[in-house]
Amino acid sequence: MKRSWLTTVCVLVLTAAMVIGCAYVPVQQPPAQPPAATDKEQVEPAATEEKQEEEAEPAETEDDQTTKDAPAVEAAPKADEEDSTPIDPALARSGKPWIDASAKEALSEDMELSPRDNFYLYVNYDYLMRRKNGEKDPNESYEKMLREVKSLLEDDKAEDHYVELSQQFYKAFMDADTRNKEGVEPLRPVIEDIRSISSLDEMTEFLTDADRSINVPLMIRLMKTNDDEKPDKYVGSVYFRSFIELSLGDGTEYTERSEEGEKTYKENKERITGDLVQLGYSEEDAAQAYDDFIAVETVLASKLDSMMDIMKERGKNVIEKTTAAEICEIMGDYPMAGIMESRGYSPDAEYIIENRGYLKLVGDYYKEENLDLLKNYHLVSFLLKYGGVCRVPDPESLEDFETIFDLVKYYLYDILDNAYLARYDRSKDRQILLDFGAEIKDVYASIIREADWMSEETKEKAVAKLMDLKLLLLYGDHPVDYSSVDFTDKSLPEMLMALDAFREKREASLVGEKVIPDQRAFTWMPTLENNARAFPEMNALMFTVGIVDGYGDVSKMSKEELYGTIGYALAHEMSHDFDENGSKMDINGRQTDWWTEEERAAFEARVQKVVDYFNGITVFEGVNCDGEILSAEATADITAIEAILRLAEKQENFDYDAFFRAYARQHAYSSDYKWELHILGDDPHPLAYLRTNVVLQQFDEFNETYGVQEGDAMYLAPEERILVW
Repeated sequence: MKRSWLTTVCVLVLTAAMVIGCAYVPVQQPPAQPPAATDKEQVEPAATEEKQEEEAEPAETEDDQTTKDAPAVEAAPKADEEDSTPIDPALARSGKPWIDASAKEALSEDMELSPRDNFYLYVNYDYLMRRKNGEKDPNESYEKMLREVKSLLEDDKAEDHYVELSQQFYKAFMDADTRNKEGVEPLRPVIEDIRSISSLDEMTEFLTDADRSINVPLMIRLMKTNDDEKPDKYVGSVYFRSFIELSLGDGTEYTERSEEGEKTYKENKERITGDLVQLGYSEEDAAQAYDDFIAVETVLASKLDSMMDIMKERGKNVIEKTTAAEICEIMGDYPMAGIMESRGYSPDAEYIIENRGYLKLVGDYYKEENLDLLKNYHLVSFLLKYGGVCRVPDPESLEDFETIFDLVKYYLYDILDNAYLARYDRSKDRQILLDFGAEIKDVYASIIREADWMSEETKEKAVAKLMDLKLLLLYGDHPVDYSSVDFTDKSLPEMLMALDAFREKREASLVGEKVIPDQRAFTWMPTLENNARAFPEMNALMFTVGIVDGYGDVSKMSKEELYGTIGYALAHEMSHDFDENGSKMDINGRQTDWWTEEERAAFEARVQKVVDYFNGITVFEGVNCDGEILSAEATADITAIEAILRLAEKQENFDYDAFFRAYARQHAYSSDYKWELHILGDDPHPLAYLRTNVVLQQFDEFNETYGVQEGDAMYLAPEERILVW
């Protein structure tokens, strides 16, 4: 699979978002052209019953939206261009109890199909074979949304400032001639400023002057975040995460570089060297600047947890609440106090840190003897952040609006959302979802009340929490005010720098302020993104326009399609309020022990059964699932279908076959053996075929619909089932 350096970063950012929060993320597609906000094969969305595959939000962590390693527009390579070595079909088909039918090597023309043996394959075989053969399926609802966005960006009607900013940005983005002519020239003032630094004192002056350095990545990240003890107020946060911040993707790449890491290193070095030569560096000095940058990252990586460390909760990170004064003391000579003051972070606010040892390392490294390394670290970081948008290597790529949409959406985020919502009314769809969500809450409450391992008192607390759950659907009512942002007479990278500076200052201004749930949600993830997310710390869930249009036209769906797609996804997010993470937060989002010890032990025993079951599934010969990573998302999937099936019981003449097919189709995606191996270790969601087969085999309704009996691969004896709720 051909993967650029940025695609690798995007995979890790996606996983970070899933680790940090509870993003829905139905599937990850194999990577191709990386528009930064997505990490999947560039495909047409599947037909109405075949949900458009989910894309990864570009959020760094929590609410941060600033540009990270901005990508160039490139021609999209095929997912299998990098390594054409054929995979033995027998290996791709070696899974037990089912083959992973998403891996194209596992498919053939003569496969036996049965709903009793592999329901995912049975329902999706034709789709998967079309995808294997390079065919695409249309999605009318999604394509309509694309046409609406394209019309908005290309016409000359600007209803408000959101539309005006979107149109100005799009015009600059599409101007390949100007971008290629200017190259990285718009970045020269900042590069020259860094290059002119001749002492550590001058470096300190630079870093503590936000007007000069606010767009330059630091060796730490400053932002707002939620407070576990008082989740309705923002506190400050100082952190640095290897799988988000490091250019090679993860801290492990700096001790034992993988083939992918080496490829990323070489691609980045070639790009940065070329950029610096344009700016007047010699080839030798440009190459040295990049190697200095990697040398600093290597030092930083030594004190950072890997992504797997965090997922397995086995790392160095210890989250602590502290003060600005203590942070400055930990960081020693690093000019943290000046940086915080210049960027608007209050010295009197509360702050959260998550790696005291890392902060101390940064302070110890900030010495005169490391000046050249520090200069080149900041210089190369800045080029990695903005250099990708300065050129258009393949102007023909600008003819593919779906790719352009992904890129523009990534950069503009909620600006494009609000431009779209200013022109197109989605209030009817929103009301349909609000009504549907209320119905799901009612049946979910019945599941909680039937839990025989939980006391009546705790059940009532859980039901109260469920009923108070905020449904943030399609859009919020408190959009961010971007009236002070002006793109007039700016180049594309200058627009991005202006936007990032605004967002950086806004982050600081919100520390100590009250959290507005819908604003936080829809600045964390744009509504034109195809995703959903739970926010247990706000007792809320969000659902985007993108995910709804990916499923199809809500107003035209049959009851069974609605239940098997949107209903399932809504219930999935609700379930995160009561998984092993969300269940530790009360109705107000505070982390508190509101269950008895006996209830927690009973719950954990049920979760362990999920872990053990997934550990026993063989995906490919010698490769099993890791149930510890997958249990939370698997629990949410299973509980969601349990809730929707209870809702289905209330419907006359409900077509269970249509419902189960809709559920299986919305998980369908085409991949290959290597990509499945990759996401198996990175993604806390089960693979698509397991999200279908494992979930459905838990329910009598499925067995009765298809006559599943003991001996069939889809059969699971009642005593072996893994329902947590």
